[in-house]
Amino acid sequence: MLHALFHQTQRRMLAGQLGFNHMGELMIDHAARLVSLQLDAVEAYTRIGLDQLRALNQLGGTAGLQHYLQTQQQLLLAATGVWGRDMERLTGLGERLREELDDATEQNVISMAEFLQRSGRNGA
Repeated sequence: MLHALFHQTQRRMLAGQLGFNHMGELMIDHAARLVSLQLDAVEAYTRIGLDQLRALNQLGGTAGLQHYLQTQQQLLLAATGVWGRDMERLTGLGERLREELDDATEQNVISMAEFLQRSGRNGA
């Protein structure tokens, strides 16, 4: 009986009937959101780096140095804002994934319990 129950459970897991496919979908969605965040970060940091290079390129004399120092302050503020935004988004992604996985796990436990209960009645 235990052997048959194991094989029934295995077949249902492979068929996606116990919700494990849903967890895989959640992980894929999370990976896509994470890649999107990373692409946004690369774009923002590249823009900041290029702005810094432009400021260095305009260096020349006292006025150029003053402009460069002012630009550096602006770039530092921009970078700080980007870092803060990225950390908030990353934290939000982690929290969202945890909540989604908690919900999926709860549903999987309920499905598995119902399946085992039905299997126990059918096998007894």
